[in-house]
Parts: sequence; C-alpha cells; structure tokens
Amino acid sequence: VDGPTGLAISNDGLLMISEFGMGGQVHFYDVSGSGNPVLDHTFGESLGFLSGGRPGLSGDLRFRELTGVGTDASGNIYVSISSFFGGCRLESYTPEGKKNWGLNGLLFVDNGDFDPTTDGRDIYTKSHHFYGIPRNPPGRNGETQPIP
Repeated sequence: VDGPTGLAISNDGLLMISEFGMGGQVHFYDVSGSGNPVLDHTFGESLGFLSGGRPGLSGDLRFRELTGVGTDASGNIYVSISSFFGGCRLESYTPEGKKNWGLNGLLFVDNGDFDPTTDGRDIYTKSHHFYGIPRNPPGRNGETQPIP
C-alpha cells in the first residue's frame, strides 16, 4: 500500500486500507488467518486519477490522495479524498462500484475576505473566488472558481 492513510474493518470482516500515494486505491485484506494478511481485492482505478487514456482527469473511482475509508451495514464504501486547493471530498459507492453520492468539504486552514465593492457578494481566499447570488434558494447560493 502506497502511503496508508485510513484503516477500517468492512462489514464482511476484511481490513480496508486507503492509500494516499500514486496507487489511488482501497485495499481489502483477509486477516482471519494466523499468518500474514492476504490481499482479497482492491477498489478504485489502479493509479487513481492518473489512470486510463486521460491521466489527471478526476471522476468516479479515479481517486486522488485518499485520506480515509469505511463501510456501512449494507456494504456501501465511503472514501474521503484530499481535494485540490485544500478541503476534502467524501464519496459513497455501492460494493459494485456505482457512485451513490459525493459531497465537497469546506476549505481547510484557510480564510476568505469579502470584497467591499460588491457588498460582500464576492469572497476571495488564496486559491478560490466565491460569489453569492442572494436570490437563489438555500443550497444554491453561490459558485466557486479557482483563481488563475
């Protein structure tokens, strides 16, 4: 495992290890025997977001810098992923690899400040520009754009 970051026991008793490194996968090990753990299977694209015909493209099962892993009673797999420019992303998948949902986290160790010329609608951090659209319904208040 390239840079182990998260450990959990799956609902079927396998040891799950998420990797932060280039591999970009979750490894499932059988630890029921008295000897060394035995790799049962992996979850996610080999090489994560660097895999396939378009290296660098993020997407379902193309993980980048996994930071944690877990399962629920139904066997759904949860991964936390370090995101570009700080923050994190939490994703849920069925045991077969179909994405249930994804949720972006807040900025980590960063502060923003508003632009007074926009009546506080524009907020800048070191790497993002948030702008609010006050007339939108809750949960649809703004957009984010990386600062070039």
